[in-house]
Amino acid sequence: RSDSPVGRLVLMMCGHRDDECLTLSDQTCSALQLVNFWQDVRRDILERDRIYLPRDVAAKHHLDIDAMTQVVLKNQTPSPEMLNAYCANIAELCDRTEPMFKQGRKLWSMVTRDVRPAMQLFTLGGEAVLAKIRRAHHETLTRRPKLGKFDKARLLVRVLLAIKLGVG
Repeated sequence: RSDSPVGRLVLMMCGHRDDECLTLSDQTCSALQLVNFWQDVRRDILERDRIYLPRDVAAKHHLDIDAMTQVVLKNQTPSPEMLNAYCANIAELCDRTEPMFKQGRKLWSMVTRDVRPAMQLFTLGGEAVLAKIRRAHHETLTRRPKLGKFDKARLLVRVLLAIKLGVG
């Protein structure tokens, strides 16, 4: 729960204190944190002894989180049934997360021009990771989708072009 307070602090330090800006910032920051959770399920189990998948969503997709955790800890290959349930789970969670990014984009036009590029980069970066998760068919249990140097450069160029053209 540190994502939203950090976003709020950054906005306040930049002179943006109204409730609407802070609420929109919460949407973006929470979406960024959630995408990180969906991207790092394996890493969180192995390195942090944590799992951030909601049990109710997992149960809906017949994903046994405890069994999945044991498969990861024992470095075993998940069964096709487990992997299908896992991917359906991540797909639903991504579907829930995406609208948060869209809502948070409204913040861009509300912040000063000097703050906007950073907001855009964070949002576009999170959306790009979400897109990579989708392109991997939501299979983040055995591999971690991430942005490469080319992806990051493309995002930076996109934001710089938006600045130059005065859009976004």
